[in-house]
Amino acid sequence: MKWSEVDVSTLTFTDKRGGGSRILMNDKPFRFQIPAARVMYEGISSFKSVTLEMPYEFVSWWTAHLDPLLPEPSRSNVRENGLRVKVDSATQFFDESKKSIFPSIDEGSLRGESLVCIIEISGIYYFQEMYGFIVRAHQVVMKQQQLLVEEEPKLSGFAFL
Repeated sequence: MKWSEVDVSTLTFTDKRGGGSRILMNDKPFRFQIPAARVMYEGISSFKSVTLEMPYEFVSWWTAHLDPLLPEPSRSNVRENGLRVKVDSATQFFDESKKSIFPSIDEGSLRGESLVCIIEISGIYYFQEMYGFIVRAHQVVMKQQQLLVEEEPKLSGFAFL
């Protein structure tokens, strides 16, 4: 399911032992595909998360539909135009031909990569007196980098350099 098809009225929240809550959609994990995005900043952080550059429409949808579901005080996973998503050993990676790949998920990796992700919002955490969503990349397709090769300008007439 794409992000724009999510119906938040079908979400259920159940308490977890130790605080926070679990989120399900129609009694299944709450997963959806987000728009294609570029990995921002330095790639995977020391906290095993990446920030993905999101289009304005997605950021607006997230802040209007998902952020209001958090208890106050809360911290959004969206800041400016970036969505913060955890990447871990359970994240499945694929290339564009749907072949499973195993990239490094070390700090600094994935920097500048273009990705398409299915994310899972598995629950709500409570940390340092703030609530927030637990957002994890469930599946990732790594897009081929398109390198733009700039042609040398054609010189005509007197071309003094």
